[in-house]
Amino acid sequence: MNIAICDDETKFLEKLHRDLIEMQDSDNEFVINEFDSGEELVKNYHANDYDIIFLDIEMKELNGMDTASFIRKLGQHRTKRLLKLKKYDIIKIWKSK
Repeated sequence: MNIAICDDETKFLEKLHRDLIEMQDSDNEFVINEFDSGEELVKNYHANDYDIIFLDIEMKELNGMDTASFIRKLGQHRTKRLLKLKKYDIIKIWKSK
């Protein structure tokens, strides 16, 4: 499964990456690409097709909502899921473990 994580805060980017790695097994192997801005994801998007993209909604320049909009406008995307999260949502998920 090809996964992209896009977040401008390194600690959240790394934490989500680690959590995803822990969830994979021999039946579900992940290829994970990290992006620290919406601009970087959009710029490099054409080279990859993702099954899932995790987007931080509250990024400084190009926020997650606008990034998702740009990806959809590219027209040739095959991404199955765009997940838009706020920091609070991620923290809530982690605390519930």
